[in-house]
Formats: sequence, structure tokens, C-alpha cells
Amino acid sequence: MDQPGWDLAGQAWFVILPDDDAAADAIALLPEPTSWVSHPSGRPWLVGRWDPAAVRIGAARGVRLVLVGWTRVSQERVNALAGRVREVADVARVCADLSGCAHVLSSVDGEVVAHGTVSGVRRLFYARVGGVVVAGDRADVLARLAGSGVDERALAMRLVVGEDIVPGLWDPVMWRGVTPVPEDSYLAVDRRGRSRVVRWWWPPEPVLSLREGAWKLRTALIDAVETRRDTGLALSADLSGGLDSTTLCFLASRGDRPLVTFTSKNDDPADEDPLWADRAAARLPATVSRIVLTDDVSPTQYSDLTEFGPVLDEPFPEISVRPVYTERGRLLMARGSRLHLTGDGGDEVLQDSPAYLVDLLRARPLLGARRFTAYWLTRRWPPAHALRYVRPRRDEGAWLVEVADGLTNRLPREEYPRLALHLPPWATTNAVRLAKEYLREIAAVLPPHRGEHTQRQLVRDLRFSGHMARMDQQLFAAMGLSLTAPFFDNTVLNACLAVRPEERTSPWAYKPLLAEAMRGIVPDVSLTRTTKATGFDVDHIAVRQNRASLFALCADSLLADHGLIDPDALRAACSTTMWETMLVPHAMARTFSAERWLRDRPEYATPPIPDATVAGSA
Repeated sequence: MDQPGWDLAGQAWFVILPDDDAAADAIALLPEPTSWVSHPSGRPWLVGRWDPAAVRIGAARGVRLVLVGWTRVSQERVNALAGRVREVADVARVCADLSGCAHVLSSVDGEVVAHGTVSGVRRLFYARVGGVVVAGDRADVLARLAGSGVDERALAMRLVVGEDIVPGLWDPVMWRGVTPVPEDSYLAVDRRGRSRVVRWWWPPEPVLSLREGAWKLRTALIDAVETRRDTGLALSADLSGGLDSTTLCFLASRGDRPLVTFTSKNDDPADEDPLWADRAAARLPATVSRIVLTDDVSPTQYSDLTEFGPVLDEPFPEISVRPVYTERGRLLMARGSRLHLTGDGGDEVLQDSPAYLVDLLRARPLLGARRFTAYWLTRRWPPAHALRYVRPRRDEGAWLVEVADGLTNRLPREEYPRLALHLPPWATTNAVRLAKEYLREIAAVLPPHRGEHTQRQLVRDLRFSGHMARMDQQLFAAMGLSLTAPFFDNTVLNACLAVRPEERTSPWAYKPLLAEAMRGIVPDVSLTRTTKATGFDVDHIAVRQNRASLFALCADSLLADHGLIDPDALRAACSTTMWETMLVPHAMARTFSAERWLRDRPEYATPPIPDATVAGSA
């Protein structure tokens, strides 16, 4: 790929300006915009680049309402919605039940209101630029406006590995002076450029039975997929063999609509996904065509590590499989697809982790004890692992302080370490110091626990996965292909969260809520699956085959320039696959993700690594 510039490789983006003359100066600093929407006053409000097919603009009296994303809202309805807005707080109420996945942006008598999505797939950020608050959907664009540099604490956190996830902890904003809007809140900016953040969403009470919830989920999923079909864009969908993607394929192909499906097959004899994908494909309509990517023609992991990638606003979390993703996008576009459906988010909203046992044991001890025993026996939990599901963690802020105090640049050898966050041995003492500072800062501002542990854990996992899906979407957008994940839609996740956890999740059934919801739409043979593939460990193969590329990124490392890694120690880790713990390849992937991101940024713009250098590094 050519050296990246500020055209963002054709990706969509937008910036939200307050209704103030002072905000106009920011426009000159932006990448070349192609689209504009004005405030009712005539001043520029929404500036950026977007696909007109993914935008709806409504107006009524002193209100402008813009939906950026995939919705089923007609032009007449978006005007009607704008007409129902009298004040800022009305926007969340008026748009609460909209199907699809979109930013909801409004200018109400000169006051800006901006909503993202609950999952974090559509995020919002804001920064102070020239005395006023400016918002947008890309942190790097706002950083350019504000003249902000990379936050080295955030960069250090990108080296951290572990199992427990706190929202915003593993994926902090990479730029100083740029602040994320919480996914459950909206940002309001008045005429003077002053901002406030207001929470508008809480998880629904989990009171529905399996049957009640299944009907609600069925309606939401049908509507979500119809939203994508109504775009008129040529559709494709993953057909991995899992129940989530299989469901989307049958919904997208209803009425014999054309659809291209994509299946990736590996050489792992224990992986049942290809078998289930074939079973589903045999029952899809004749209007559905199929792409199957096999291991013998698929790129290997890390094989593009020395090549420029698209400019993303944070490190791509799955950097090792970036070449595989790129090949998938190329094949889909060659078959005409312009909008691709994935089953991302299904695992999070349909199948709770056993963390729900904490609340169940307290509310219904006998049922909780039976469930705990079933999980313990079927999953063969070690005692230390089992205890985490019967003993709720104390205050999260205090826990983070404990983690910060114990953080070192050593990876644990045991499978279930007591402390959940770690830095790899190639991280410097400076990286340890910066990560500790960040953890303590987060601990000081974490809100107290409210609600059940189960819902908190599910929302946390959902947002972590949503942030990852957002980066996948940026990667594919740079190729000209839009990626979308219906399970992340607000209406879909609300339907799932409203079901009692002990009915949504079971140690004896796989995703019973989705299976019940899709009866009569997805063939029974697919609904009977009770297992999920765990994946084929290809880390050893990938490291051996692409060791020269890994060595090349250790040379002249930008992370080392920031004082965060010892490149010789990282090179030593790449020199062998005899790792003491499987956290090592995971830590390597996170490190190379951060390194590749720095090299792809136009602020650094290092020249491509010559082939001769790569070849001579082994």
C-alpha cells in the first residue's frame, strides 16, 4: 500500500462543530471534506466524508436531525422525528427504538447533541479546539484539529495482556486531549462551545422468560437484517458455521434475495465449523453463492507486517490476521459485495460467561449450585478459576489499584493468575511506570457499582467486542467494503439483555435464546449445534514463517523510540516458539499491533521496509 496521507484511504469520517463562528477555523485543518450539513443558523455543523446512502437528514423548525449509518428511516420519517424534538433531552427518547446501527446527531436551536451506539461500534470523541468543543467519530481527526500528540500512557497500555477487561482500559484513546463519550451517554455542546455529557441508556431489567425474549429477539433481528437489505447495496455475509453467522445468512437470503457467503476453512481436524457451514450452505436458497477460502491459498498470519496498512485511529487489535482479512475483503469485492454482514457481537449478547453465577447463587441458591456444579464438571475448572464465579470482585477501583501496584514486566506461567493484567518482558520500566499511572488514574474516576454483576460483565464484554468490530470496519472501509454487525444494534442487544441470564445461558445448551428465536427460519439441523469452535493455534507456524518480518519491526522500532520496549528482548522472544506461557504470542501480537500502527501513521511516515532488509533479518 502507498504511503498513507490525510485522505484516510477513502474512509468515512465526520466532525461536529458548535453553532459558533469560532468553530469555522477548524475546517481549514481537516482532511479534504466532501460533504457538509449546516446548522439552522447557516453556520457549518457537520463536515466530513460519508456515503450518501448511509445518511438521512431531517429538518423541522429550529431542528436538524442526521442519522449516519444503517437505518430503515425514510426521509419522511426523519423529518417527522425532527418535528418531535423540542429540546435536547427529546432526541434520545424520540430515537430510542430506531432499528439499525447509526450515529444520531442533532442541532436543536443551536445546541449540538450527539449519540453513538451502546456497543461502541459507533463511537464519539471530543476535544477543545480554539476555545470551543469539537466532536467527531475519529479520534485522530480531532487530535489533528487540537494539535495533540500520541499519549504514551495509552501506548504503554497497548502492550498489556490479561484476561479481565474494563471498558476503556485495553483500548484507551491514543491521543492527548481527546476524550471519548461513554457509550451510554450523549454529548451536548451549546452555542458558546461548552460541553456536557449526559447518560441516557441503562441495561434493561432482565425479567423476560426465554419464550418472551425469543419473540422480541426474532423481531429485532429480522428488522436489523431488513435494514441492511433495504440499502440496495449488494450484500454478502460470513458463513463460519457458527449459529450467529448462519442466522444472518438465512435472514439475508429470505425471499430468494441474492447473497454471497464467505467461509474460511482451516486444517484443524478438531474444528467442526466447516462441517456446520457446509450443512447450512446446502439448505440456503439457490440465489446464494459461496466463497470458500482454504488454508492452502490463504495468506499466513503476519505475512503483511512490513507493508503499510490503512490509517486507523487506534492500533488494529488483530494485526496477525490482517492479511487474511484483506484477502477476504478482496474476494468479496471481486464478487460485487459492497455491504458485508458478520456475526460479531453474538457471543456477547447471546451467551453470558459463567459470571452470571455470582448473582444466581445469591438470588436462587439451589439453582445456582446446580449450575455451578455443571459448569465445573463439563469445563473442568481448576479451583482457582472456579472461585471467580462464586466470589464477586470487590470495588473495581480498589481492584485496579491492586493491579497497578502489582504490575511488572513479567508474564505469569500459571494458566489462571491471581492478577489479571501483565506487561511482557520486553516492556521497559518506563512502560511499567506509564501503565501504572494510567491504571491509577482510571481507578480514581471509575463509578461505583450499580446493578447486578451479570449485566455489568455482559455490557463490559459487549463494548470490548464492539470496539474491536469498529476497527475491523475501518480496515474494510479502506478497501471500499462496508462491514456491519446486526447483533450490535441497540434494539438487538436490548432484546437479549432483557432475558433472565439463567434462561439466556445454560451449561447444557448452546445459545438457547437464539435457537428458540430462529425456529422456522433457520433449519433445525443448524439449531441443534451445541458446541463452539475454539480455534486452531497457528501462532507457532506464523512466527516461524514470518520471523524475518517480525525481526524487521524490531529494528528501528518506534515503540523503542518512545522508550516503551527493549527491541532486543522482543527479537529474542520472536527467535523461538518454545514459550513458557501462551500469553507470549498474545503479547507479541499486541506489541506488533502498536508498532505497526505507529508506522502507518502519517505523523511518522517511515518508508516501507526494503525486501532485502527483511530477507536478511532471519
